[in-house]
Amino acid sequence: NDVYKLTKLVMRRIPAGTFKMGYADSADVRKVDPNIAQRDVTLTKPYYVGVFPVTRKQLRLVTGSASQDKLKYPTVSDTFDQIRGVYTTAGGPYDWPTDRTVDPDSFIGKLRMRTGAALDLPTEAQWEKAARAGSSGVYYDGCEQTHAYERNNIAWNTSNANNDVHPVGELKPNNYGLYDTLGNCWEWVLDWMAGAVDVEPTDPEGPTAAGADYWKGTVPKRMLRGASYACDYMRVTLHERTQNPVNEGGSDYSWRLAMPAE
Repeated sequence: NDVYKLTKLVMRRIPAGTFKMGYADSADVRKVDPNIAQRDVTLTKPYYVGVFPVTRKQLRLVTGSASQDKLKYPTVSDTFDQIRGVYTTAGGPYDWPTDRTVDPDSFIGKLRMRTGAALDLPTEAQWEKAARAGSSGVYYDGCEQTHAYERNNIAWNTSNANNDVHPVGELKPNNYGLYDTLGNCWEWVLDWMAGAVDVEPTDPEGPTAAGADYWKGTVPKRMLRGASYACDYMRVTLHERTQNPVNEGGSDYSWRLAMPAE
């Protein structure tokens, strides 16, 4: 329904519980960026996650920006700083998880003021639990990496995307009814990138700072998940991670929203 892609914000309730996070030792993966070895992680509280990535029409309605066309497409190129607030120093304003606030002039800040809801990006663990929707495999529908037909039904990648981003919600959703969690665009999450670190077993919020190897000059890097249309099948998986400086966007970088379930 285009109304939900363009002028509404529809979210799904993700239940609390334990899930398998990370890659299985037997998974056939190319570890371009550090991945987490599969382990049990428990989220003790339910939460909501957007059914679709934020679309360009939704961005326009919230911010008034007309900088992007193709309104049913995911919003791309915005930086982490633009989404939540400009990073200054560790422990300073908007420095998740040390500081939980967002800049009132950021996209999420404006949306919070308009809705009164505690909207934010998901943590990496929240993103992966929502994306997996009960799966512990490489993909959320249980197909194998080598099954191109099944894979192309759930994720835009180099074998079906014609090297371009696509409108949201055109492929098969996962068992929670979420679209485009794999492929099409990488999605920003709250966590700093700190390498292949251990994940807290309960309600992880991510490292308190970017790892020493994950800076570009004086600018630290946050994490993105889910891969994009520019990635081949080896990277379009439920455990793949990448990272980018908080003040840089990308033509295949987008995001979806999350919020606590009261």
